[in-house]
Amino acid sequence: GFITGIMLLSLVLVTGYGGMVSLCTLSFVGLGSYAMSHVGGSSGSLLGVLAAVGLSAAVGALVALPTLRLRGLYLALATFSFAAVMELAVFTQILGTGGNLSVARIHIPGLPTKSDQAFFMVCTVTFVLVAIGVLALRRGSFGRRLVATNDSPAACATLGVNVNGTKLITFTIAAGLSGLAGSLFGGVPGSVSANDFTALGCLVILLLARVGGINTATGALLGASTLTAFQVAQPHLPIWVGQLQFTLTGLAAISVGRDPNGLGGRIARLVARFRPAADELPAGNERGETVGSVFFAEEQEPAHAG
Repeated sequence: GFITGIMLLSLVLVTGYGGMVSLCTLSFVGLGSYAMSHVGGSSGSLLGVLAAVGLSAAVGALVALPTLRLRGLYLALATFSFAAVMELAVFTQILGTGGNLSVARIHIPGLPTKSDQAFFMVCTVTFVLVAIGVLALRRGSFGRRLVATNDSPAACATLGVNVNGTKLITFTIAAGLSGLAGSLFGGVPGSVSANDFTALGCLVILLLARVGGINTATGALLGASTLTAFQVAQPHLPIWVGQLQFTLTGLAAISVGRDPNGLGGRIARLVARFRPAADELPAGNERGETVGSVFFAEEQEPAHAG
């Protein structure tokens, strides 16, 4: 669940803040798993994690270069085409139909990370650190420039903002985060297959981000928790209940149309009702931020459809 949350955080950055639709998240996750397997080896070296992030970020930059001027549906089709090519021409050829690739769990010197409990804590801490990093990026000068570019690229270009450079950096960082998720993804079952990185799976990841809340780190956690809870509960439910996933998918799409900010946006509005006004807060806390509400602080405006 936390690994899926890292994937969704990459979409919070590139789609929620940047307004760029990315339908190839799992492709970068697959590249991360591939690099972790070949560079990290059977010991799960930290070099494998660095290789996973670097490879995914580099490929993400190459994918972004020819699509910088695309928006909306055209960008979605371009990234989805890349995901389809990666599925059929890369992962299926490398891993083979029905084959798998062994991926070791990350090894941190001085810490036992091979047990399920220890690996769970590693994934939890990684998600928290990535979430804090995404929020810090959003609140910095680059984040403000990114949101402004999303709102009005023409106005930003008039003011001298490098619009294409901002988009390229954003897409590269998001791809690197997906690669980080990929370095951890294979460590759960110990192996990955081509079926884990399908193009249609990228649509599911984007829908989860939308339902959870594409503008908030909380939304990434809620979206990942929704998927994980269903996967855990499904084997223990009657067969006919499992077929409800198609109905639930349709209802989720309808809910996104009614509330583009998703569950995370609703929680943000609820927290805002009980948050003290800025003029009532003690000195040094003018922005109205509290430790408990840090993950809810980024929901300001509805997410753009494109």
